[in-house]
Amino acid sequence: MSGSTDIDMIVPLDNLKHAVALDWCSETDFIYWTDVERSSINKAHLNGSYQQKVVHSNLVSPAGLALDWITDKLYWTDPATNRIEVATTNGKLRTLLIWERLDKPRDIVVNPIGKFWVFF
Repeated sequence: MSGSTDIDMIVPLDNLKHAVALDWCSETDFIYWTDVERSSINKAHLNGSYQQKVVHSNLVSPAGLALDWITDKLYWTDPATNRIEVATTNGKLRTLLIWERLDKPRDIVVNPIGKFWVFF
């Protein structure tokens, strides 16, 4: 097809077990993902380098993940603990946002420009 720019890409990642959510930062070319089997939130460069765990304590089943590229923060849901949390993309400044009146939140979307987030 003329003008098509479809590109298939494989990111070589180590020890990936059960990734559920994925987000990407176009400015840094880092990808972020949740791994429910390893109970962790991870990041790596698109070429597979600099792979590391960002958050790995007090997680049971991290599911939804959203990157706010303006404030450099990750938001995630954990349906097993009925929590929505946030931390910087290096895992620092972790904060519990919502923990009451939640029933297994599975996903989250942020809109940094519109300054709101939605979970379901």
